[in-house]
Amino acid sequence: MNRIIESSILAAVGSVAVTAAVTGLAVRFVKPGLTWYLVAAGAVLLLMAVHGILGEALSAPAPSDDRTADGHHGLGGETVDAEEGHAHDHVSRVGWLMLVPFLLIGFVVPPPLGAYSAGRSGGEVRKTSSAFAPLPSGDPVELTLTDYSQRVLYDDSGSLEGRRVRLVGFASPGRDGGWVLTRMAMSCCAADAAAIKVVPDGAQSVPADTWVALEGTPLPAPEQQGNAPRLAHLKVEQLTRVSVPTNPYDL
Repeated sequence: MNRIIESSILAAVGSVAVTAAVTGLAVRFVKPGLTWYLVAAGAVLLLMAVHGILGEALSAPAPSDDRTADGHHGLGGETVDAEEGHAHDHVSRVGWLMLVPFLLIGFVVPPPLGAYSAGRSGGEVRKTSSAFAPLPSGDPVELTLTDYSQRVLYDDSGSLEGRRVRLVGFASPGRDGGWVLTRMAMSCCAADAAAIKVVPDGAQSVPADTWVALEGTPLPAPEQQGNAPRLAHLKVEQLTRVSVPTNPYDL
């Protein structure tokens, strides 16, 4: 594979990385705070590609009229083996195939992780803080599933008392045959994402992977039952189907 092909592949990969970050597609793979690293990596690849193409163009030898007996060009009278030339062409074609996964991203937008991935996670949140900030004003107040679950399960100050909340997520199968409101949360990227789940008491049934907004009032934290995950509950007053958010992961 010559430097032109190598540099072209670097340029394509760099372009996809920058485009995914700028258009917001990258948040389906990494946390929003990491997209600038993706931009930086893509820019470095593009600079390497430009350097490689310019270097190859400036160092290219002058054309030669020498031909070998089998019709292949030679440089300085050297003989170019036909089989070696065919092998070089084969390697070049294989190199171009490396672009396929990156080009597919430009035409086939991958969906965010959904009910299938959520089914592999219990959905219980861990206690990360013993102090919770006051809730903002508004009725209902919109919370992430993580913040809501932690307040229901671990907040003894009663910050949710007398408040109505709005939660947005997708439906995934529950343990009792019903469904739970779900959102995937990333520590770094989609590969380590785990499900956060809230039980929607009194809500109508919706198909898996349907995105909905629930409004209602918090219910007391349930008791731990054996090894089952301890999930927060919400008494649902209103259910509205919504489109997939720009960032489908729980922040």
